[in-house]
Parts: sequence; C-alpha cells; structure tokens
Amino acid sequence: MGKMAGLAPTELELIKQSKSSKDKRLSSSIDAVRIIRSKRGKVTKAELLAMEAGGVGRGEIYELVMLIANKEIPTYINHIAGTKVDIEFNENAD
Repeated sequence: MGKMAGLAPTELELIKQSKSSKDKRLSSSIDAVRIIRSKRGKVTKAELLAMEAGGVGRGEIYELVMLIANKEIPTYINHIAGTKVDIEFNENAD
C-alpha cells in the first residue's frame, strides 16, 4: 500500500525495519498505525492526543484504521480458507 501511496523505496525499507522516517508526519502516521494495531483499536485518549499533536488528525486516524482493515481482513480470510501463497510472494507473507 505504501508503494501505491507514492512512498520511496527507502521510506518503505525504514518502515519494514521499524525505523523512523526523517518526515515527521510520516513517522507520526507509522507510529499511529503501530499503536492502533497493537492495541486492536483500544487507544487511550492520551494516545489519540499524541497522534494529533504529531500531525495526524482524527479523520486521518479513521483512514488509517480503514487501511489496516483493508490489509488484515483479507489476510484473516486467506488464513481460514487455507489459501496457498504464490512462490514469488512467499518472502513477503506474514
């Protein structure tokens, strides 16, 4: 998804390695996604305020939740269905 959003390969690699970007807004968005995923959406008011202070508005937080769902729901379905991963995608399987 990051590639489709126009992120540079170097930025994508930083994300994969859990490193921060020089772009503070991008780093704030990445941090927000990690918090939302790890807490399964049960973020605290303080965490929401920190996300917003980092430049990620409430509307963008909702968009991030939708992007997470867009990635995770098909993954869950594929796990349940036992879908085989094509060899060329196997190295990126999670």
